[in-house]
Amino acid sequence: MLKNEPVAEVPKSNTRVPWEQVPAPVQTWVAELLGEPIVGAVSQAGGFSPGAADRLTGASGSRIFAKSVSRGLNRRSFELFRSEADVWNALTRLSLPAPRFRGCAEHGDWITLAFDDVEGREPGGDDADIAAVFGALADLPEISDQLVLPPAPSRSADRSAASRAASWSSAWPELLAEGRSLLPDRLRGHGDEFAELASQAGRAAEGSRLAHLDLRPDNAILEASGTVWLVDWPWVGRAAPWFDELSYLTGLAATRPLAALDEWASRPGTALAAAAPEDVDAVLSAQGGMLLLQSSRPSRLAGLTDLQSVFALRLLDWVALRRSWHGA
Repeated sequence: MLKNEPVAEVPKSNTRVPWEQVPAPVQTWVAELLGEPIVGAVSQAGGFSPGAADRLTGASGSRIFAKSVSRGLNRRSFELFRSEADVWNALTRLSLPAPRFRGCAEHGDWITLAFDDVEGREPGGDDADIAAVFGALADLPEISDQLVLPPAPSRSADRSAASRAASWSSAWPELLAEGRSLLPDRLRGHGDEFAELASQAGRAAEGSRLAHLDLRPDNAILEASGTVWLVDWPWVGRAAPWFDELSYLTGLAATRPLAALDEWASRPGTALAAAAPEDVDAVLSAQGGMLLLQSSRPSRLAGLTDLQSVFALRLLDWVALRRSWHGA
């Protein structure tokens, strides 16, 4: 890929369940939490959860955000909601750049999480937005082994970036065994090098910083004041200080020129600037390989495999660019 290559288009996500179709017991619980009847609901687009996500307004103008999903809609999303509730119960004493958790309730087949509503927009890839997100990440604390985190929502990894990145790297032996057919011609000759880099991803991501571990632009809210709030925390765990910064940049990889993103990997004052370049390449290679393999498998979530394919190739192209491989 060329340095000034055209950016890709991100496939669209699922259609949300409208608030009016959320079961009445859920609506009643949220209204009781707010302390008054709900008179307005604005569904929030984005993400791949098939449930409801609504900014809700009470009779007096008070506001709350609620997201709900049922096992019937998607069992995995239901489990992630439970995991996030466990996270907030464990981190209740920490001051974090996140909307205040108001509560969680289960009504039959449905689970609902509620938070303070935040007015803002999804941050993007311009320098001011990236700087604001990185500023919020700088406020995340180092955590000791005494802080007990709930069980991870993944059966293949614990609550650490090291474990998660190591699980990603396991995709490469399968990709290579399948004859590298998922790799485009420009990258196919570097399959062994990607696999070798990815094998170091677990070690590279080790650290003791509290990390979101799933940070993308649609998991952040930028207020007009410049304050950034991070949302959707089911994967929280320990990581290298730069891991969340890299995660945010990878979330922009489909829509921003890779050369522009890579400038942030060495920008003074960022945690990424202190990371070893080989460690960054290792995590990018591992994540790219995992996404590429997952894109070849069916998913119940509409558009997800297309999105995985787009991001996988962009992350691998980013590694090629960083390492000045032929065709990058």
